[in-house]
Amino acid sequence: MKTINKSRLKSIEGLYILAATAVCFSCSQTKTTLIDPPIPSLAPEYSSYIINNDTGGKITLNSGTTITIPAKAIVDSIGNPVKGNVEIRYREFHDAASIFLSGIPMHFNDNGKNKNFQTAGMFDIYAAQNGKNMKIGSGKNINVSLGSFTDGNDYDFWYLDQNAGSWKYTSRSDADSNITKIERKKEIDKLQNVLQSSIKIPFDSSYFVFNYNSILDIYYNEDYFRLYERHDKDKPKVISKAQKYGLQWYDICPNEYIVYHGLWVSGGLMVWKMQPDIKFPDWADGSSYQNKNNDNSGYYISSALKNIKGYNYTISLYLVKWWHLYNNDGAYIKYCRDTIKSFSTRIEAVMPLKILFAFTPEYLTKNYDEAMKKMLEEQERLKQEADFLRTASINQFGIYNYDRFLKDSNNIIINAVFEFNITFNNELVDINTVFCITGDNRSVIKYHEREWDKVAIFPGVKAKFLAVLPGSAIAVFSVQRYLKINTDSLRAIENPEYSFNMKALPGTVSSEECFRKDLIDYQIFNKFN
Repeated sequence: MKTINKSRLKSIEGLYILAATAVCFSCSQTKTTLIDPPIPSLAPEYSSYIINNDTGGKITLNSGTTITIPAKAIVDSIGNPVKGNVEIRYREFHDAASIFLSGIPMHFNDNGKNKNFQTAGMFDIYAAQNGKNMKIGSGKNINVSLGSFTDGNDYDFWYLDQNAGSWKYTSRSDADSNITKIERKKEIDKLQNVLQSSIKIPFDSSYFVFNYNSILDIYYNEDYFRLYERHDKDKPKVISKAQKYGLQWYDICPNEYIVYHGLWVSGGLMVWKMQPDIKFPDWADGSSYQNKNNDNSGYYISSALKNIKGYNYTISLYLVKWWHLYNNDGAYIKYCRDTIKSFSTRIEAVMPLKILFAFTPEYLTKNYDEAMKKMLEEQERLKQEADFLRTASINQFGIYNYDRFLKDSNNIIINAVFEFNITFNNELVDINTVFCITGDNRSVIKYHEREWDKVAIFPGVKAKFLAVLPGSAIAVFSVQRYLKINTDSLRAIENPEYSFNMKALPGTVSSEECFRKDLIDYQIFNKFN
């Protein structure tokens, strides 16, 4: 059901630029293709690989996926093995963003009941030579080991039969650990060792740690019982070691954690670098404001660490005076404090103190930049690689999906009213399709207007609705508003109805990355509440 409330009409004429190639989403149009990208210009592209069909070959992707093609496995339209090079066109999908933009359907009709898929990974593979599509030869199989970011052995393997217009069950699918990624992690550990061996020591005066206690924590490997027993006795050795690295420290105790090469590290356990010609104030080392004569008052330093970009941060320091207030009879009244000095500057995160202390100053010498570059490249590759592999042999090209049915035992079927209240070129925008993205970002449920009287609501799930407007703009019903739906009252009503006021986002979706970050990863969805 579709309702337009003209009294609440909001004109956004001029907000969108309608490209000549844009698709007009109106009720007068009927979709005829099974695969229907909602924003055609942003449909995920294929990657192209060349293999020699005479010898076969193996294709390896950054995700960990491998495609193994036997010799003479690819044939032409009449079944003859093709000679020479063949182009393999391949793409894969792991989240709601890529699935949505692909336009590949994610539902299955099970004896008249429409069920929605939840993916653990999907791929699309074709072969061509001289612009003509090829086939897999009779009795031949291509092995695809798909890098999957989802664990679990309750997923089935499906093939999209585009002639029949439906998914077909192929086999059961289990997830195996990606041994290659495990081995790559070991290699990165070795690279980190190489990296540490190239640091130039001692540091100059711009390098520092926030406080001496962080040096103690790392020196004793965070063994606090040993630290408690030996820190006084070992203090000369600890200070001597820190000085050999060129470290200096202050009396600052930040509470924030930072992301260092993909890992969360306490800001207090990092080596930092000051800007040139900038120094902390004298009171930052804690020595100039000691109050030893009055037990009822004192000073401490409060700090705030805020990321600017990358590994650059702003550190703000506040010298706070505190005291206990008593009345004339000596009875305690309250605890008081007041900021008497402040300071702020920009600093840069250099490396975890734990990594620095893992090697002697003499060992940390050359080739730091080169080793760092190589390690970061490997870490970036590691982040792209999946933790699991799902392997299958296929005997025909096309689209395959590792899926299980989205659990719907707790859902509520409602008659949905989607209100857009948007005009374009002085005419009311007429939308006939909305999409529901579920909280796990692995399911996309498409609802044509003829199905709006059977929309599923999932109580407690961080789902959201979106629709594509002219010019590749987007209208949304956010996660936060979705969670505010009173599902108990809907469940208590026979044939419940709910109105979704879809809000248009400013601008247009310009890329898949933009769509993924701003829409699927909740950033813009949560702002429009």
